Amino acid sequence: MVLTTFKDPSVTVVGLDISPIQPEFVPPNVHFFVENVETDWRETAKYHFIHRRGMSGSIQDWPSLFHKIYQALKPGGVMEAHETLPAVFSKNQTLAPDNPLVDLMRDLVRAHSQIGRPLDPVSSFRICAEEAGFIDVSEEIFEAPLGNWPEDQQQKDIGEMLASSFKKGLHGLTAKAFRDILGRSKEEVEVFNAFVRRELDRDSSMPTLHVSVFTARKSEQ
Repeated sequence: MVLTTFKDPSVTVVGLDISPIQPEFVPPNVHFFVENVETDWRETAKYHFIHRRGMSGSIQDWPSLFHKIYQALKPGGVMEAHETLPAVFSKNQTLAPDNPLVDLMRDLVRAHSQIGRPLDPVSSFRICAEEAGFIDVSEEIFEAPLGNWPEDQQQKDIGEMLASSFKKGLHGLTAKAFRDILGRSKEEVEVFNAFVRRELDRDSSMPTLHVSVFTARKSEQ
């Protein structure tokens, strides 16, 4: 859908991120900006579709964000949110309480709760959406492998990509949360991260993530 939109010159695509990671070369109908979505939005009834993803742990006031999205959508417009739930599951066994992946998610949740930016806001999305005025609220949960353990080649490719991304982003996940918030030393965090990466490479527990796809629509009225 997104690629098709990029190719349609009659459609304008706007992308926001709080970090300056935007590509320099994009189609003429695509515009990227460095913005904080928690600041005031000037747009009103402007967009047909608003998509957001991976914002768990970044937002303090979720009801306010849903309200801003609602106001920025045209009548009949749709919002869509993709969020990974902060827990790792096993396809063939129960993960031990001291498994590094279990420890990682538990401590990340604890760190983010201390700064008021919850890592698991998905459970509140329905209430936030309905209170903002959205209708046709829907949520689906998908399983995503974390590693190359699946037999199906497509799932294996997905798992390899997610595991690689997870390992590359592990430092960013833990540097501030574990050191600045939970008070651990740099050395402690680096050793812990090494155990997490080793566990991901083992694949023996067939680790799996759950991904929420949440949609809601603004009424035509």
